[in-house]
Amino acid sequence: YGYQWWLGDCDGHSFYCLKGLRGQYVVVVPDYDIIVVRMGHDQSQERDRHHPVDLYEYVRTAISMVD
Repeated sequence: YGYQWWLGDCDGHSFYCLKGLRGQYVVVVPDYDIIVVRMGHDQSQERDRHHPVDLYEYVRTAISMVD
């Protein structure tokens, strides 16, 4: 975490993201040159490595679309 950016890893792919209060995300996955934007209303309360578990679902879905 630094300068409002959160760091993470999803299935061996590093990402960094911005997180809003109600499930809004901007996620950058440099390995695939993709940016995921979610304009959310709600987010999962379950956490995995300091991130809501639904964030990982969005990253996996985006990777599967370009892989």
